[in-house]
Amino acid sequence: MRRYKGKKKSKEASRQVVLEPIRRSLYDVVQTNLKIAKRVTYIHRLLYIGEHSFTPREIVEAMEKNYKLTNTGYCTEPLSGILLYYANHFCYIAEGSEEALHKHLSLLFEHESERLENVRLLSAIHHVKARFWNEWMSHFGRPAERVEEFDSNSGLESSMMYVTECCERLYKFANAFISDQLKARAKREEESDSSGDDKPDVANLQRTRSLVERDPYYEYLPEVKLLRFLINCEYLKTLKQYHRYYEHIGQSKDFSLKAWPAPKNFIPYDVFDEEYDPISDLPSVEGQDIVKEEELGSLLSASIQTGQVED
Repeated sequence: MRRYKGKKKSKEASRQVVLEPIRRSLYDVVQTNLKIAKRVTYIHRLLYIGEHSFTPREIVEAMEKNYKLTNTGYCTEPLSGILLYYANHFCYIAEGSEEALHKHLSLLFEHESERLENVRLLSAIHHVKARFWNEWMSHFGRPAERVEEFDSNSGLESSMMYVTECCERLYKFANAFISDQLKARAKREEESDSSGDDKPDVANLQRTRSLVERDPYYEYLPEVKLLRFLINCEYLKTLKQYHRYYEHIGQSKDFSLKAWPAPKNFIPYDVFDEEYDPISDLPSVEGQDIVKEEELGSLLSASIQTGQVED
């Protein structure tokens, strides 16, 4: 029997095709990481403390109203937080996108600035891995008394040690508090499924649990003496100072050494204060005069007539 050989492959088909590697930019990497984390944008966390002149019921209602107003409208990553409040002091853990936190602070100073006094920022953490809690809750704390006396003239190193201690206590409180709330919520769901009753509100549960004689989280709560020391600490920025950073675009002093010609202070902070004509009302540079198009044409024609313009 004759064996028929198959057709010979063409030289072009026998050549190996080299594919161009897929190039991934930093934007592609960020989008992939956000998709894995099931997020739209990065989440930031603020820890701040302060004094207040609210009643226990008023501060809960005011902060809860702020939380709801912040999350109205379009939110990429909504605001969530845990409010720990005493008779005259409070601690707040707020989480959300940069836009949500800016809106939260703007509404806070717009509506409640008279009742909040000397609010200090403990820590601002960017691009956190995960939230503490996806909702908003509050707890009325009864902290223990601290025997240690604080030196008002403490240096930077000792002051930062107390800041770290306060942040760690708030973290431990948040973990223990959320764990108990999840257990209580699961228990309520089982009871509601068996009885057929509606599930009670979470905020009402917080206020009921906080009326016990001894606070179940007293080991984690920052003492009043510690909060007073940190509120009066000169090394901590106020929350209003931090809020102003969102509205100001700073200029680097070293930028002039990396660019030529040397740039001027050309950021138009007052661009929306009054209307500008883009042709005649261009901003002028210091030491230079802006010549209008009509004046430039008349000067050019005059120079041509006098023969001052060379070809």
